[in-house]
Amino acid sequence: MSLYKNHAGFQISASKLRLVEVCNKGNFFNLENVDEEFLSDFINFSDKETKLITILQNAFNELNLRSQLTSNIISFTLPSNLFNIIDIPYDDALTKKDLQEHINWELSLLMPYININDIAIQSVEINESVLRNGGNIILILLDKRIIEMLLKFCNRNNLILRYIDNEHLSAINLLNLFKDVVPGKTYMTFLIRENFASIVLIENSIPIHIDMFDYKGTEELITNLEIRLEKLTQKFDDVIEIEKSFVFGDAYTENLLERIRAKTGLVFIQVDPFAKIKCSDNFKQKIETITSSNHYTSAAGIAVRLV
Repeated sequence: MSLYKNHAGFQISASKLRLVEVCNKGNFFNLENVDEEFLSDFINFSDKETKLITILQNAFNELNLRSQLTSNIISFTLPSNLFNIIDIPYDDALTKKDLQEHINWELSLLMPYININDIAIQSVEINESVLRNGGNIILILLDKRIIEMLLKFCNRNNLILRYIDNEHLSAINLLNLFKDVVPGKTYMTFLIRENFASIVLIENSIPIHIDMFDYKGTEELITNLEIRLEKLTQKFDDVIEIEKSFVFGDAYTENLLERIRAKTGLVFIQVDPFAKIKCSDNFKQKIETITSSNHYTSAAGIAVRLV
């Protein structure tokens, strides 16, 4: 049985819909489509469902006219700031039922204003970490209203929805798949959008720390990063040995990365999502015309996701 299926990954940002589609040719990924389209209006996920679907539909129609999908299976990455992130300790001896009760109890204390039935919860269990002691669990929360809207969009277009994920975690999937990270080392990843950013530390292919913050202007971005790096040292009570640092997003420049390096010592590596995906000679020519391939890391990361 083939491990890989034809699969289209869409990244939704405030102003664009980006597409990366891969297809199954001989049990490996082949790049099939890469494109982007401006949204007809800035998307605000608190707007009415009908407005959100209309905005997505208009952009999808334009993309599909230029780069018709070969697959009816699609996935979405969403802006990191749509997700609530909660980090709690837990006993890894708990049964599945007891763990769920523990999570519900913690959420009732930390977010008493939210109905647990209205949110989808993804959990990342951390049991073996160089930096973290004991059992910890990271909860990644998303409003089910957004999931229901995307399901309706897919049904309208005869598409099958496979995954919905945080854009930062989708980008990290590329690092794991392409073996840019190895077990036993700690890596920092930094995602920069126009008015928010997120930091994720990863060990053994899983996130062990997730942090997000808003900012206004590059000075505030750099200051916030410095503050959070100091808090990380305090949180883990140790000097963090970062093997490599990677940057994702579409709101940074070489100058900004150089200023961050000067302030923090971090040298961020920009990720080319297409460097290790096979494609035809004709498609290679198209990829070479894309001046900002690193903007597609999240869409590519969800497109090549296996589980």
